[in-house]
Amino acid sequence: DGSAAGGVGEAIAAVVAKNGAGIGPPLVRTIGFDPKPLPQATREELLCQAGLDQASMAALIESRLQTLGEKNVHDKKPVPALG
Repeated sequence: DGSAAGGVGEAIAAVVAKNGAGIGPPLVRTIGFDPKPLPQATREELLCQAGLDQASMAALIESRLQTLGEKNVHDKKPVPALG
């Protein structure tokens, strides 16, 4: 849906937190555009400003993988099935 607040990612994070999957913040992070109006710009410029461009996404994923490695998630309880 494109929005960080009130979007699909936020709903998924809430379900994960509610079910105690053991992978809550800071590992779950919603991404998307801020709710404020976007300035006039190209698609690439808007994605870059929102941190949704290829370089920003690669850096975010790398950071999250590094966090996972530091927290040793293999020691945590299994993630319960949702549904």
